[in-house]
Amino acid sequence: MRHNIPIGVKLRKAMLIILVLSLLGSVALTSGCADSTTNTVPAAKFNAKRALRFIEEQVAFGPRVPGSLAWAQCKNYLIAYFDSLGYAVEQSDFMHVDYLTGQTIPLTNLTITQKEPPSGAGGSAVLFCAHWDSRPRCEQDPDPARRADSLPAANDGASGVAMLMELAAMFKESPPRAPVSFALFDGEDWGQEGDVNQYSLGAKEFARHLGAESYRYAVLFDIIAHPNARFYREQFSDKFAGDVTKKIWSAAKKMGVTRFIDTVGQGVIDDHLPLLNAGLPTADIIDMKYKYWHTTADTPDKCDSAALYDVGSVVAWVMYQEK
Repeated sequence: MRHNIPIGVKLRKAMLIILVLSLLGSVALTSGCADSTTNTVPAAKFNAKRALRFIEEQVAFGPRVPGSLAWAQCKNYLIAYFDSLGYAVEQSDFMHVDYLTGQTIPLTNLTITQKEPPSGAGGSAVLFCAHWDSRPRCEQDPDPARRADSLPAANDGASGVAMLMELAAMFKESPPRAPVSFALFDGEDWGQEGDVNQYSLGAKEFARHLGAESYRYAVLFDIIAHPNARFYREQFSDKFAGDVTKKIWSAAKKMGVTRFIDTVGQGVIDDHLPLLNAGLPTADIIDMKYKYWHTTADTPDKCDSAALYDVGSVVAWVMYQEK
């Protein structure tokens, strides 16, 4: 999902910023982790071509709209994948009643953890997360006749999941010193435009069960695979999890990855907000200017292995610094 919030524009959008900030409260969050520019540990190579294939495989099921056959099939595919790598997969099922339509929808979050954390690792895990559902409509499609179609969700959905899948394989092959976990949130893109209360349903459910020190910090991936993707420091991430954004964007600069722009960008309504509100420092890596957002053209051909490689390599490098 991507809902941009340019500062100083329309009153409605300005008020939305105030609403979000009030939800987040006046918390000051820090990650409590070592600076990512020290203690370099060589990282295993991120397999971007395989990550791109993971996008294609998800989209091949069809739109993963909650409760649909494609959704059920993709859920089984994801569980089987992480299980095959030797991770523990926890399936959390819950229901949501859409107060606009009266429809009751089934939702499932997946939490993936290491069965055996790295030897000598101490402290809580770093959490990588993404949403795995597809939007049930395409309001931004240029063809009005197709706006009721479900979103293919290649970049807005499957790309973040593919990132987690490949990172999980990478960390299985070459374990970092610190514990790592993954979370796949459902129902991120359910809400209708303008109705922020019915977005991020899975992240809100996940956040309700977060302990005070469940994780060191979290990194959220959303809309990361377009060839022209550029990643600014998302406004709310930078304000409430500045240590985490500094860690990531400093690593990108050190590695010469220029698609990470070390400037604060717009704020977005996304799955990081419930986590921030629960006290978990979370950085949202998101392309805020994706041309095919919420259109039927959000298909795998709009995704690129080079973008996936850049994002995966940077966050893996950061993870390999943790101890």
